[in-house]
Amino acid sequence: MLTNYTKIVLMTVVGLFANMLIAQTGHEVHKPNPDKYDQFIEEVYGEYADELVFSKPLRYKSIKKMLNERVEFQSMTSDLNQKAESFDKLSDYDLNTAYVNNLTRDVAFMPSNFNPLKYDIDFYGLDRNQYIITENNDFLIIIKAQNIN
Repeated sequence: MLTNYTKIVLMTVVGLFANMLIAQTGHEVHKPNPDKYDQFIEEVYGEYADELVFSKPLRYKSIKKMLNERVEFQSMTSDLNQKAESFDKLSDYDLNTAYVNNLTRDVAFMPSNFNPLKYDIDFYGLDRNQYIITENNDFLIIIKAQNIN
Protein backbone atom coordinates (compact mmCIF):
# COMPACT_ATOMS: atom_id res chain seq x y z
CA MET A 1 0.00 0.00 0.00
CA LEU A 2 1.13 3.51 -0.74
CA THR A 3 1.75 5.93 2.07
CA ASN A 4 0.20 9.39 2.02
CA TYR A 5 3.63 10.86 1.32
CA THR A 6 4.16 8.52 -1.66
CA LYS A 7 0.71 9.41 -3.01
CA ILE A 8 1.46 13.14 -2.77
CA VAL A 9 4.83 12.73 -4.51
CA LEU A 10 3.26 10.58 -7.22
CA MET A 11 0.44 13.08 -7.81
CA THR A 12 2.95 15.94 -7.97
CA VAL A 13 5.08 14.13 -10.55
CA VAL A 14 2.04 13.27 -12.67
CA GLY A 15 0.83 16.89 -12.47
CA LEU A 16 4.21 18.27 -13.51
CA PHE A 17 4.43 15.79 -16.38
CA ALA A 18 0.95 16.77 -17.61
CA ASN A 19 1.88 20.48 -17.49
CA MET A 20 5.04 19.79 -19.48
CA LEU A 21 3.05 17.96 -22.15
CA ILE A 22 0.56 20.82 -22.44
CA ALA A 23 3.36 23.36 -22.65
CA GLN A 24 5.12 21.37 -25.38
CA THR A 25 2.05 21.22 -27.61
CA GLY A 26 1.99 25.02 -27.58
CA HIS A 27 -1.70 25.43 -28.33
CA GLU A 28 -5.04 25.70 -26.63
CA VAL A 29 -8.09 23.85 -27.85
CA HIS A 30 -11.57 25.28 -27.28
CA LYS A 31 -14.99 23.88 -28.08
CA PRO A 32 -18.28 25.65 -28.78
CA ASN A 33 -20.06 26.56 -25.55
CA PRO A 34 -22.74 23.87 -24.86
CA ASP A 35 -24.77 26.38 -22.86
CA LYS A 36 -25.24 28.35 -26.08
CA TYR A 37 -26.23 25.56 -28.49
CA ASP A 38 -29.92 26.51 -28.36
CA GLN A 39 -29.02 30.17 -28.85
CA PHE A 40 -26.86 29.24 -31.86
CA ILE A 41 -29.74 27.29 -33.41
CA GLU A 42 -32.23 30.12 -32.78
CA GLU A 43 -29.82 32.66 -34.28
CA VAL A 44 -29.55 30.70 -37.54
CA TYR A 45 -33.05 29.21 -37.85
CA GLY A 46 -34.96 32.14 -36.36
CA GLU A 47 -38.73 31.62 -36.35
CA TYR A 48 -38.22 28.18 -37.95
CA ALA A 49 -36.07 26.82 -35.08
CA ASP A 50 -38.97 25.01 -33.38
CA GLU A 51 -40.35 23.57 -36.60
CA LEU A 52 -37.03 22.49 -38.13
CA VAL A 53 -34.87 21.60 -35.13
CA PHE A 54 -36.34 21.64 -31.62
CA SER A 55 -39.43 19.59 -32.57
CA LYS A 56 -37.26 16.98 -34.30
CA PRO A 57 -35.33 15.15 -31.56
CA LEU A 58 -32.95 13.34 -33.92
CA ARG A 59 -32.03 16.51 -35.83
CA TYR A 60 -31.60 18.46 -32.58
CA LYS A 61 -29.42 15.71 -31.12
CA SER A 62 -27.39 15.51 -34.35
CA ILE A 63 -26.65 19.25 -34.35
CA LYS A 64 -25.66 19.23 -30.68
CA LYS A 65 -23.47 16.16 -31.19
CA MET A 66 -21.78 17.75 -34.19
CA LEU A 67 -21.06 20.95 -32.22
CA ASN A 68 -19.85 18.98 -29.22
CA GLU A 69 -17.73 16.31 -30.89
CA ARG A 70 -16.63 17.64 -34.27
CA VAL A 71 -16.03 21.38 -33.90
CA GLU A 72 -13.04 22.83 -32.09
CA PHE A 73 -10.98 25.98 -32.10
CA GLN A 74 -7.23 25.65 -31.78
CA SER A 75 -4.77 28.41 -31.12
CA MET A 76 -2.22 28.68 -33.90
CA THR A 77 1.26 27.32 -33.44
CA SER A 78 4.36 28.00 -35.50
CA ASP A 79 3.95 24.74 -37.43
CA LEU A 80 0.32 25.63 -38.24
CA ASN A 81 1.31 29.17 -39.23
CA GLN A 82 3.61 27.67 -41.85
CA LYS A 83 0.63 25.81 -43.35
CA ALA A 84 -1.85 28.68 -42.93
CA GLU A 85 -1.88 29.67 -46.60
CA SER A 86 -3.21 26.24 -47.54
CA PHE A 87 -6.22 26.60 -45.23
CA ASP A 88 -9.54 28.06 -46.32
CA LYS A 89 -10.38 31.48 -44.93
CA LEU A 90 -13.60 31.89 -42.96
CA SER A 91 -14.26 35.12 -44.85
CA ASP A 92 -14.55 33.01 -48.03
CA TYR A 93 -17.67 31.34 -46.64
CA ASP A 94 -21.11 32.84 -47.09
CA LEU A 95 -23.39 33.32 -44.14
CA ASN A 96 -26.10 30.70 -43.73
CA THR A 97 -29.03 33.03 -44.43
CA ALA A 98 -31.60 30.45 -45.57
CA TYR A 99 -33.88 31.22 -42.61
CA VAL A 100 -32.60 34.51 -41.18
CA ASN A 101 -31.51 36.92 -43.88
CA ASN A 102 -30.03 39.58 -41.61
CA LEU A 103 -27.26 37.49 -40.03
CA THR A 104 -23.99 39.36 -39.72
CA ARG A 105 -20.40 38.20 -39.61
CA ASP A 106 -18.63 38.25 -36.31
CA VAL A 107 -16.54 41.38 -35.86
CA ALA A 108 -14.03 39.54 -33.68
CA PHE A 109 -13.53 35.85 -33.04
CA MET A 110 -14.16 34.72 -29.47
CA PRO A 111 -14.23 30.94 -28.97
CA SER A 112 -16.77 31.21 -26.15
CA ASN A 113 -19.30 33.03 -28.38
CA PHE A 114 -18.54 31.81 -31.90
CA ASN A 115 -21.52 30.24 -33.67
CA PRO A 116 -20.22 27.94 -36.43
CA LEU A 117 -23.77 27.34 -37.66
CA LYS A 118 -23.87 30.93 -38.99
CA TYR A 119 -21.45 30.04 -41.78
CA ASP A 120 -22.14 27.90 -44.84
CA ILE A 121 -19.50 25.34 -43.88
CA ASP A 122 -19.79 21.72 -45.03
CA PHE A 123 -20.15 20.04 -41.64
CA TYR A 124 -20.93 16.70 -43.21
CA GLY A 125 -18.01 16.28 -45.59
CA LEU A 126 -15.92 13.13 -45.62
CA ASP A 127 -12.54 14.89 -45.33
CA ARG A 128 -11.13 16.72 -42.37
CA ASN A 129 -11.66 20.40 -43.16
CA GLN A 130 -9.83 23.28 -41.52
CA TYR A 131 -10.69 26.96 -41.66
CA ILE A 132 -8.48 29.79 -40.54
CA ILE A 133 -9.79 32.98 -39.01
CA THR A 134 -8.53 35.89 -41.07
CA GLU A 135 -9.33 38.85 -38.83
CA ASN A 136 -5.85 38.82 -37.25
CA ASN A 137 -6.79 36.10 -34.80
CA ASP A 138 -4.60 33.23 -33.83
CA PHE A 139 -7.26 30.52 -34.02
CA LEU A 140 -7.96 27.75 -36.44
CA ILE A 141 -11.50 26.36 -36.66
CA ILE A 142 -11.39 22.61 -37.10
CA ILE A 143 -14.40 20.69 -38.34
CA LYS A 144 -13.74 16.98 -37.97
CA ALA A 145 -15.15 14.60 -40.55
CA GLN A 146 -18.12 12.48 -39.50
CA ASN A 147 -16.13 9.28 -39.71
CA ILE A 148 -13.21 10.60 -37.60
CA ASN A 149 -13.67 11.24 -33.88
